[in-house]
Amino acid sequence: MKKKDMYLDLDIKQDKAYRQLAETMAAELVALTKKKGLIDTRVHELRKQLKKMRALLRLIRIPIGNSKYKSCNYFFRDFGREFGDARDAKVRVGTLQSLKEPVDESIEEKAFNRLEELLVVEHKNAKKKLNRNFWKEMQMKSASAKPLIVHNIHKPDGFKTYKKSVKKVYKGGYKALKIAIENPKAEELHEFRKQVKYLRYQLTFLDAMWPKMLQTMEDVMHDLSDLLGNDHDLYDLVSWLEENDWPQMSENEKELLKGLACKKQSVFRSEALKLGQKIYYESPSQFINRLESYW
Repeated sequence: MKKKDMYLDLDIKQDKAYRQLAETMAAELVALTKKKGLIDTRVHELRKQLKKMRALLRLIRIPIGNSKYKSCNYFFRDFGREFGDARDAKVRVGTLQSLKEPVDESIEEKAFNRLEELLVVEHKNAKKKLNRNFWKEMQMKSASAKPLIVHNIHKPDGFKTYKKSVKKVYKGGYKALKIAIENPKAEELHEFRKQVKYLRYQLTFLDAMWPKMLQTMEDVMHDLSDLLGNDHDLYDLVSWLEENDWPQMSENEKELLKGLACKKQSVFRSEALKLGQKIYYESPSQFINRLESYW
């Protein structure tokens, strides 16, 4: 789906605009499960689409009620987890390759190569599970997604229809940032990243309110999400090393590799927290009131 197709059309009735966007996203989900091509690309696009759909649901969380929102959200969350192993295995290969350049002189290149071979094998094994039967199941699952994303908005009331939902998402990121500053651990930073993504997608849906202003904010939030994502990918690689006993690597080599990862993580975290404070500089009430003024 192209970015321009992700806007809520403000020139038509509000309820119709939401259903139109939701139906387009549901159709795109079905198309992605049928799409031919590289498995890694399909997995990436599907996971991204499912995250957007969850963000769209969050936009109408208040109008449709918390109970309905939760049941629908769980469906799309669990759908995304179907591709988790293949995605994680692919990312670990790329993350290790990013650590190889430049190669630390204290770690032999052979050690990197041995580990990379192991990760590549794991990635191939994970992709083998995404066979023809798997994709048939995903196609059936995607076909049942439409009624879980397409809802009627009763008594639409302009920006007020979305106001509490957007404020809740912004507040989640605002709080997560404060926690991450006080305790910059992987779990806290990962939670912050999830909240950043939800808000970025919601701003994209509302982009037509003031395109130039909101697109700039979306771009900066994309940069922030990338920094936090890089940090989490390094954390995942280190966790994988700690959880698996690989005789092909010595303990010393593992520790040196973890040291490299930690060094890069500190850079990503520092930049992410600085950028986060520039984005979440307003209180939730100040932010939502400013956004409402664009409507």
